[in-house]
Amino acid sequence: MEPFKISISEQQLHDLSIRLKQVRWPSSFSIEPWALGTDYSFLKRLVDYWGTEYNWREQEAWLNRFPQFMEHVDGFDIHFVHVRGEGTSERPLLLTHRWPGSFVEMLELIPYLTTPSLYGGHAEEAFDVIIPSLPGFAFSSTPSVSEEELAYFDIVAEWLDREGAYSALHRTKPETLVFALSDSPAGLAGWIVEKFQGWSDCDGDMERSFSLDHILTNISIYWFTNSIASSIRIYTEGTQMPLHFAAMENPKLFAEHLNHFFHSLSI
Repeated sequence: MEPFKISISEQQLHDLSIRLKQVRWPSSFSIEPWALGTDYSFLKRLVDYWGTEYNWREQEAWLNRFPQFMEHVDGFDIHFVHVRGEGTSERPLLLTHRWPGSFVEMLELIPYLTTPSLYGGHAEEAFDVIIPSLPGFAFSSTPSVSEEELAYFDIVAEWLDREGAYSALHRTKPETLVFALSDSPAGLAGWIVEKFQGWSDCDGDMERSFSLDHILTNISIYWFTNSIASSIRIYTEGTQMPLHFAAMENPKLFAEHLNHFFHSLSI
């Protein structure tokens, strides 16, 4: 296990800046926002903000305040955040994300779980929190798949057929999609942000649940690691259910629910 620090090169930042300035926007539809997919006005405002006001170096410094490591497991590198809790309880808690999230969505939850005494709780309620980047996401390696796993995936294919157009495309023609998403930051943002809008409890208003900075930090992780292709392989290799981004939307409430759950187990 080795310490890990995020360090995106200036060349990558320059490349992104150029691409964001050269976006060719399609004509917009004058219909209800989000009715047919990503809202044109919101995405344009998000991409404009990404290219002018969003500061990756500030976000990178914030990410690096959390202790991160790289572990070599069965021939693959697994990136993870590991923050030890206060006190002496040493209760490990593993938190995992799904697509289109990343380890970023869990970070604001950490203080409530590792230092509960600062938020009205007790030190003995603290957890040692581990947040991995799943294989194929962010800084973790992309795994191979065994024949046994492929056979299992055939069993759940029928369930996937019911999950709509995006999952069908991810599952059946992902390599067609990723050419566009890997080449265009605006396209990547449009593809990801529509899921945050549709799967969160924002009642149609994205910024009620997420700041533009938080949205873009998650998207930037996908962009700088060029992991959109490997991340959506989860659809060809397993099941995927839409989940709300509870830890990212309301970390304090999510932590309270977790603590209540574990407290009930000890009664």
